[in-house]
Order: sequence, then C-alpha cells, then structure tokens
Amino acid sequence: MLSDHSLIQADGLRFSYDREPVLRGLSCEIERGEFVGIIGPNGSGKTTFLRHLTNVLHPDEGSLFLDGEDYRNISTRQLARRIGVVPQESSIIFAFSVTEVVLMGRAPYMRSFGFERQQDIEIARYAMERTDVLHLADRRMNELSGGEKQRVIIARALAQEPEILLLDEPTSALDIKHQISIYGLLTQLNRERDLTIVSVSHDLNMAAQYCRRLILMRRGDVFLSGPPLDVMSEESILEVYGARVSVERRGDPATPFVLPVREERSG
Repeated sequence: MLSDHSLIQADGLRFSYDREPVLRGLSCEIERGEFVGIIGPNGSGKTTFLRHLTNVLHPDEGSLFLDGEDYRNISTRQLARRIGVVPQESSIIFAFSVTEVVLMGRAPYMRSFGFERQQDIEIARYAMERTDVLHLADRRMNELSGGEKQRVIIARALAQEPEILLLDEPTSALDIKHQISIYGLLTQLNRERDLTIVSVSHDLNMAAQYCRRLILMRRGDVFLSGPPLDVMSEESILEVYGARVSVERRGDPATPFVLPVREERSG
C-alpha cells in the first residue's frame, strides 16, 4: 500500500508498445523535496516511466497520482506549471535565439497570444545565469554545440519555476566540467527551493554521488529502491545489468563508486 503523503504515486502501472510489455506492474512513490535517480539497463522502462509522469503516455492498467490527484484529472496547462521536463533529445526546428527558447518555459503562465512580461524576462535571465548560457542569449540554437543546447533546454525547464523537475539523461551531451556544474546546480535547487528532482541516468557514479535515493529498475518494475549505498552493490548490478563490477565506498559521506572488472580472456 502506498503512502497517502507522497507527491507522486504510481500504483501497478502496466504499459505496452505494440503488445510488448514495457512496464509490468510498477509501483513506487516520490516524496516532496526528494532528489531521486532512476537507473537500470536499456529496455528496463526508465524513460517510459518518465513519460508517464509527464502525461505523454497513459498506463494500460494502474493508477498515477500527483499530490493525491489522479493524473487523468489534471489539465496539460496545470501540469506544465508544476512539472518541468528536460528530455534526452530536444528537436528545435526553427532558428530561435537562446532567449526565445528559454522564454518558452514561461508559456504556461501567459494568456493566449500574450506577450512576455518584464517578470518573465527576468525569470528567463535568471535561469540562463544559473545554467551558464547567459552569454549565449542572442545566439541561434542551430549555432550551438550539443552541450550548449542541452544547458539551454535545462534553462527553459527552470524558467517554468516548477515544483518537480524531470530529467532524462540530462548530462549525456556535456563535458565533465558542465556535468559537475549541472548536478551541482540541481543539488542546490533541491536544497534551497525544495525542488523535487527525478533524473534518469546511465551514469551510475554520477547518480550515486548526487541523488539521495536511487530506483533501480529491471524489466519494467522496481528491483530495488533506497539510498545509493543500499542499492548499488556488486550483487545487484550483476543481477540487473549482467555485469561484473567492483563497488567501492568513497568520500565523506561515503558514496558507492562502480569500477568495471576486467575479464581475462584465455587463449
């Protein structure tokens, strides 16, 4: 039985693509103010679950609630005011400027055919400052590198001033400097603003270092959930990923650090 006090509740979610099951009765909850990392191998249902949280996909069976309200009763506009999304890939066809793209995050607060207010511009500028793209404000999106584009998309999500931020591989296109910068920013926003963050990641070490709780998925369901030290073990990674690794404890406070085990080939 799930808690009555969770911000997000998923209860028995089942979903299939062309009769191929992807989510298989997934149940989990996310508390307000958590920084949760969703990890698991390809095909385990991570992104599919995230798309259910954005209401892009709807479960074949099961229930999904936001702050106790059924997702089916929440309008797209209401959801956009509460949830910011950073997709794994974002295709922007037209040659919008960085400022124009970030201001798109203010759309849920504007009237139809309305113009941005001074407040919207200030919020967008602040989001660009926090993601280190303010110096690119007048540049066109088609002139930017992949990493620069990703930081702009994160700025757009922050401009929504959401209470929940959902990210799908947010740093996959970034160099190590900006990976650390973005995760540092997310940590700061989580602590200072009580922003609830849910991030899908293939980078186990980044997830373990910055997320306070991990949800390890396998075959469309939750295999383990808890603090990184409890979830990321040599046994669980072998069981879920089929990979032999060494897991060390590093830092203070200690976090798990995953190292691949080199397999010797005979002959």
